[in-house]
Amino acid sequence: MLHPTQCRSSVEKQSTPDRFEYSMRLFRARMPDGTVVIVKFTPTYNVAAHQLLEAEGLAPKLFYHTRIAGGWLMVVMEYLDKAQNAYTYLCNSRTLSLPQSVYLDIQKALEKLHEKKIVFGDLRVQNILVQEDGGCMNQIRTYLVDFDWCGVEGEARYPILMSQLQVYQDAGMLAYGKMSMEHDRELLKVLKELCDPAD
Repeated sequence: MLHPTQCRSSVEKQSTPDRFEYSMRLFRARMPDGTVVIVKFTPTYNVAAHQLLEAEGLAPKLFYHTRIAGGWLMVVMEYLDKAQNAYTYLCNSRTLSLPQSVYLDIQKALEKLHEKKIVFGDLRVQNILVQEDGGCMNQIRTYLVDFDWCGVEGEARYPILMSQLQVYQDAGMLAYGKMSMEHDRELLKVLKELCDPAD
């Protein structure tokens, strides 16, 4: 386990100085049958990658997706009640660490994507959701979210206006550079440092 100052440093490399950035692209909504969902508007989204991990229980259920005006996508997915992103979990954790199961779940998710030559890309704690399973803190379910960057290794490219976060630079990721599974593996190492050691 990391010393608290080391943990804080690892997390800060994954964040911008501003705590919140309201882009008005993510909404909580209610379906006619009363089901609460998350609606996202985005210029790019890898539906196949989301569906692949959904089938493994490692991503929220994807209910609907369609092209809308301007070529953007509207994506409707499951709202996970009481789930929080791993960044928030870390900030509120007494141990300043994530459960080891979070690392193992994300490792499995990346393995599934990499089998299809898909790079996740933006593997930061902000894009990992953790949820208590059955109200027991020892049982944590983990989900990957934000499939905007996902793409085929060697073909897909990172956004040209990609933030210059330290964690990206350390992994060798460049704005408009080609995506590589090795980048995912480097970011996974960072996640491992934020998790409890294996039993």
